[in-house]
Amino acid sequence: MLANGVAYVPEDRLRLSLFPEMSVSDNIVPNALHRYTQSGVFRPRKASRAAARAHAQYGVKSPGLDASVSALSGGNQQKVVIARWLSLLPRVLLLDEPSQGVDIGARADIYRLIGAAAESGAAVIVVSSDIEELLGHCTRIVGLHEGAISFSRPTESLARSELINLVYEMNEKVDLR
Repeated sequence: MLANGVAYVPEDRLRLSLFPEMSVSDNIVPNALHRYTQSGVFRPRKASRAAARAHAQYGVKSPGLDASVSALSGGNQQKVVIARWLSLLPRVLLLDEPSQGVDIGARADIYRLIGAAAESGAAVIVVSSDIEELLGHCTRIVGLHEGAISFSRPTESLARSELINLVYEMNEKVDLR
């Protein structure tokens, strides 16, 4: 996906995104190792400088770049994952439940980062079960059912109650027998 300019932030950051026993720095730079290698030799200082820039730019709060990423709060772990991908300037950013398991302050930071990615020209796709998140931070909501689009609406003309009804109607089509 990365070769095509697509970055993916999965729902389960601990199992699918982070290297829990490694440092914050080592969790920020792995997708861009080619940038820190010259003639087949890894340049750790160059990687450390890039990690420090991303750490500051994306608002990661940690005791330092050498701290274990597993020692961070869920919100700061999520910011590390997002920093890893956004530092590559993807054309498409796909986030699955981006604010799940994070506190309200980190949520605001994550929404700011997602908004900045969209402002810089990336197409941002958010998969979420949080109706308020979808209405508050997306320009269009698309409902999928069995691999097909069930509905597609711009959020500016979509009330919360209407979205709930659309989701309910879509789920009624599911045969639970």
